[in-house]
Amino acid sequence: MVEITRVLFGLRESPEATEARRLTWVEKNPELFYVVKSEGQVVGYALVIPLKLEKIENILSGAEFAQETKAEEIEDFIPGKPMHIYLMAAGIIPGVSHYEKRAYGARLIGGMMKVIIDLGKRGIIIETLVARSDTPDGIRLLKQGFTEIPTPTYARNFIIKVKESGIPFIQEYKQALRERGHLPSDWK
Repeated sequence: MVEITRVLFGLRESPEATEARRLTWVEKNPELFYVVKSEGQVVGYALVIPLKLEKIENILSGAEFAQETKAEEIEDFIPGKPMHIYLMAAGIIPGVSHYEKRAYGARLIGGMMKVIIDLGKRGIIIETLVARSDTPDGIRLLKQGFTEIPTPTYARNFIIKVKESGIPFIQEYKQALRERGHLPSDWK
């Protein structure tokens, strides 16, 4: 995953330092990384980090870099505790065919939607899903459900305010929360 990150997005630290940092993240919260494999090889991944809203806002404004997040800044998934999730990365290895890229991407996105719904089944209250991108593929993908918000940086920022959202998979997430008895009373 570090190599995919390096190729697609660049690294702020050496690959070894990046791997070491990400291992501390996984020790703090093992539910951050999701992969798509083909024939046993990782061909894509997504990185989902629950963070305090202030930290996310600092990342979106360019005041902080997501890659430099410290393990202690990562939140745990606790039922009934409202939280914010930063979708830090999602990507497919370069050099695959257009068809493979679409197929792997669809598996990755479908899997991420299932992860969000499953968090609802566990009673995890997600107030916002936030992401940013400066790549054409990332921007195109985020425009399919996220609302674009202003940015002072080169990257474009996107958000889903879960309480207000009518996106089908978010509705499924809310239904899962409702069934678990954790849907906040002011949510639809």
